[in-house]
Amino acid sequence: MGNMLESIQPTTQRALQIGVILCAIGLLFSHWVKADRDSGGSEFETSLESVAGRNERSVPRSFILPATPAVAFEQEAQKSDAVRQTQVAKCVAALRILGYQQADSKTFLNAKLVEAVSTYQRTHNLPATGRLDELTMGMLKCV
Repeated sequence: MGNMLESIQPTTQRALQIGVILCAIGLLFSHWVKADRDSGGSEFETSLESVAGRNERSVPRSFILPATPAVAFEQEAQKSDAVRQTQVAKCVAALRILGYQQADSKTFLNAKLVEAVSTYQRTHNLPATGRLDELTMGMLKCV
């Protein structure tokens, strides 16, 4: 009788293991079908979202916080540099249109630009610093 119990026990364990695996597969499949039906998205989009662990459509990546404060400061500096470069480009274009800078240089910060800004400032009774300060940029309407 002891032999018979020993031979039945591994068979029962194997059947339970197979049953658990089949239940897990069934649950995963039903979850996948429900998610696909609810989202109306393609199979590829659903699988990407499940791999990413987040819904790409609900929170844009730009709202995700950086890993460290140093990364955040660098990102802010890059954004402000890009804004500043755009403003300087607009001011250089305005100076060229007004005839203050004749040279067609590829760099924005050079002696000819400083001279053009200084000349513009003197002409319009502004402090002649040669820098594109807020007042000068406001007068050029390139803010």
